[in-house]
Amino acid sequence: MKAIDYNANSDDFIFDNQVIAQIFEKGFEIAEITCPTKYFPEASSINLSRSIKYGLGVLGVSFKYWVKRISN
Repeated sequence: MKAIDYNANSDDFIFDNQVIAQIFEKGFEIAEITCPTKYFPEASSINLSRSIKYGLGVLGVSFKYWVKRISN
């Protein structure tokens, strides 16, 4: 989809939140397709400091989207 600038987004955990905000900003709809997921000890995990960084990033993305939305 050319309307979403994926390259402007992070290469970290926050990427999905940035894409969702861009999708909503453009007025597109989102649908979910479920897929089975299994977590195991060797799977990728996130430590406390990265979890805090991720949480703050989610809040930042949400705040930026909200500001853009009320500005228009």
